[in-house]
Amino acid sequence: MSPLWLLLVLIALAAVSGAAAFRGRREAATLRRLARGMRLNFAGADLIGVHGRYNSLRLIRRGHQRHARNVLYGSTEVGLVALFRYSYDLGFGAGRTTRQAWVAVLESARPHRPWRLGKPDIWSTAPPDDAGGGPVLTADHAETLRRLSDPAIRELLERSPPGAEWEACGRVLAVTAPADGRPETPERLLRELLEAGRRLEALSAGGPG
Repeated sequence: MSPLWLLLVLIALAAVSGAAAFRGRREAATLRRLARGMRLNFAGADLIGVHGRYNSLRLIRRGHQRHARNVLYGSTEVGLVALFRYSYDLGFGAGRTTRQAWVAVLESARPHRPWRLGKPDIWSTAPPDDAGGGPVLTADHAETLRRLSDPAIRELLERSPPGAEWEACGRVLAVTAPADGRPETPERLLRELLEAGRRLEALSAGGPG
């Protein structure tokens, strides 16, 4: 490679690296503002151990090389919450792809019977590349499906961000959506999760749902 081409390659790599660093700083600043506004904590690293804490969730156990960063966490009137950027790899070698997503998790006092909302293949380790069909709601109990068909819950789930997936298991309720680069996505996910927690709590006052 000639010195000129080497110089151009180095300049291009520096530009890409600089752009990534800028995006990272901007994302961290946005999350810090959100944390201050909601009286939560922010850490660039995973200080709460999300994989061990939320291992019951299938959406946390996807792929390999899993990593969480830019974590918001703390207490709200609904329960303990966490929001973080989550990445994982699918496949190996030349076929490996990395997925980036935002995940918001609520730990509530009342347990949930298991239910999930998403495309059928998202619960496997296969990449969710099928563009056809919409999200599917599944649950282990018919009573859970009945409660989730309540208009207040159905409306909230239907206005989730594109590609959003929901999962409930035990005392944990979570929603995830692709990291699309929009600064409003993390806050939107977190606020919709808290609202879902409030509405489900109201519906489940008589027992787990």
